[in-house]
Amino acid sequence: MKLIKGMSIPFLILLILSGNFCYGEVTTEKPHEKGLKYGSVGEFDKARKEYEKALELEPYYVGYKRHLRVIEYVNKKKVKTDAAISYFKGIEYNSKNQYDKAINESDNALTINPMFAEAYLIRGISYLNMDEYDKAISDFNEALKIDPNLYEIYVYRGWTYQKQGRPDDAISDFNMALKINPKYPLAYNYRGRTLTIKGEVDKAISDFNKELELDPKNSLSYNLRGNAWFDKKQYDKAISDYSKAIELDPKYADAYLNRGNTFKEQDLYEAISDYSKAIELDPKYTFAYYNRGNIFRVLGRYDKAISDYSKAIELDPKYANAYLNRGVTFDKQGRYDEAISDYNKVIELDPEYAFAYNNRGYTFKEQGRYDEAISDYNKAIEITPEYVDAYNNRGNTFKEQGRYDEAISDFNKAIKINSNYNISYKNRGDYYYKVGDLEKACTDWKKACELGYCMGWTLINRFRCVLK
Repeated sequence: MKLIKGMSIPFLILLILSGNFCYGEVTTEKPHEKGLKYGSVGEFDKARKEYEKALELEPYYVGYKRHLRVIEYVNKKKVKTDAAISYFKGIEYNSKNQYDKAINESDNALTINPMFAEAYLIRGISYLNMDEYDKAISDFNEALKIDPNLYEIYVYRGWTYQKQGRPDDAISDFNMALKINPKYPLAYNYRGRTLTIKGEVDKAISDFNKELELDPKNSLSYNLRGNAWFDKKQYDKAISDYSKAIELDPKYADAYLNRGNTFKEQDLYEAISDYSKAIELDPKYTFAYYNRGNIFRVLGRYDKAISDYSKAIELDPKYANAYLNRGVTFDKQGRYDEAISDYNKVIELDPEYAFAYNNRGYTFKEQGRYDEAISDYNKAIEITPEYVDAYNNRGNTFKEQGRYDEAISDFNKAIKINSNYNISYKNRGDYYYKVGDLEKACTDWKKACELGYCMGWTLINRFRCVLK
């Protein structure tokens, strides 16, 4: 039966705050937070002092330099006080995910000072966070018309291009930012992320390396480089990077999740431990419940698996994979009606989900509902014409109905698509034995066993083959 395995490692959702990223829970008010508070009420001398402290602590945060620049504009009367206050309020509202209010503040700043490039930037970031990409790009373009050397705008516009599925345009912008400022960590970060998505993993790792040279305490970048090592199946290096991210930020739930995904390739119990820690840190972490459920299912701990899938569904009622794998687990327990109910829900959520039709077909077959099973296998094959599991399962169902010509045709098709598909050799061998062709049966049973599936190559069948 085709299963959906653990989720691929997700990229983190970036929150554009008064700096560039949020690295974990804030327990005490930090200088940049105090600076934002003072800037939002027009106490610019106090704000300046706090941002200078913040910059000493985190010299790679371009956002702090921008805020200091805006304060300098006010002092030099290039930007009016009310416009600067709206600028800082816009940042504050962005940090609270109140994007409409942030946009209103940016609008106000631009009404007062139409040539205020930094206000266009903040409004563009608000639109980016709202997935209104065309509006974001328009604002970034306006900012660059005013000051084409504002390199951080190239990075945000580049990331917007990436979100639009325009990776080459994105990389072009990241390159421009680095041409202006070769020591801009965020440009390396975003370019590395984009290269990872393009499958250029070695180049991505190179960018994360450069970023970490500039910013060696960036937990996010260790996590992202770990993702890249995972993609290259260099699991020890991935675990090392995730562990470093956790060392830098012990409350980094995503790093625990990703390390759990990597341990899944090596040690299932370590994976469970990491998923559990991610859930402890974030009790609403849907992926962590789902992935832990997958491990419990593999270990045969079906009740725990169902509990985790159910929690994932409670948190995200449209999580099709959680319904699918809960259905698989119900199948394992012989709870066929519940399995079918889950597969029905998957199909309701995604009518083109071939795996769901295949799995529901399997369950119908287990219930002896052969015509319904064949109908589902047909649909799975219609959606995914090279779906070997569906051909094999339909062949088994035809065999149960005594439709042997159709069964052998499906086994042959599965083997034609994947010549190493061991279970179809076994099933075809069973068919040949049933129709009295022992020589072909023995050849297929042996082939299936060579490929790792020896249920047909039993001691009695080997004895039969020796005697033939």
